[in-house]
Amino acid sequence: MRARAAGSGRLLVKLFHPSWRLRAGESFTYLDPEARARDLSGSAIPVTIVQGDLDTRVPPAHASRLAAALGADVLTVEGAAHREILGRPEVHREIVRFVKAIAV
Repeated sequence: MRARAAGSGRLLVKLFHPSWRLRAGESFTYLDPEARARDLSGSAIPVTIVQGDLDTRVPPAHASRLAAALGADVLTVEGAAHREILGRPEVHREIVRFVKAIAV
């Protein structure tokens, strides 16, 4: 089952690869996370970024750039890779803290 899921993921990546959007004449501006973050900056939408310091899929430098564009904080989770973040107690505490801080 796991191999099948991985194969399906590869197929989806190929089907929705950005080159298809280019061929269709669509803009790539929506693919720029920093630009989207700047669009949100100063809005009423609260944001916090959680980043594992061992993440190799989304490097910590990306989190720093997004945080700067948003004016948001980054919670760096020591010793955590990409898929380990949500299982960490400190992340659970941060989520609760964040939700309580924005609760009206």
